[in-house]
Amino acid sequence: MMDCQNCHGNTHNVQQTVYTANTHPETGSRILGPMFLAHVDCTGCHGASTEAESSGSLDSLGIVSRASAAACDKCHEPGTGEKYVPFWQKTTRELYARIDAKWQSLQDYPAALSDREAGEKLEKLMAQARDLLDSVQADGSWGVHNFKYTETLLTTADNLISQVK
Repeated sequence: MMDCQNCHGNTHNVQQTVYTANTHPETGSRILGPMFLAHVDCTGCHGASTEAESSGSLDSLGIVSRASAAACDKCHEPGTGEKYVPFWQKTTRELYARIDAKWQSLQDYPAALSDREAGEKLEKLMAQARDLLDSVQADGSWGVHNFKYTETLLTTADNLISQVK
């Protein structure tokens, strides 16, 4: 038998980091997600099976477990997922877009400074902020995996960017 993990291992590291016990990027304090604390694993939300879309003539993509807002209703009152998932995602996307636009507008500023040392310091701040923004985007849940932690990553990125100018 082939073991796909030989080449395709650790494919959900970002999601696992966001979902599980995390530390605040500045203070080091822990920000635990409520579903993690309740011992809900991935299948608690990612239980809806769907066939992966095939492209081309070979149909080898199989079945994928996807998340469903209705999964929330197994433990919470009916409609909870339909209410909170869009709220978390909208709020997170808006905050991300605002901070990313701010980052984009300042990305060339540090290199343009005549004070090279100051410019390098600001470039490091911008790089740290970019890493945080990229982590939120790579997670892909837009806040659903751990809303408080995702919000903290974004506000930390915003604070770093605010130090640039």
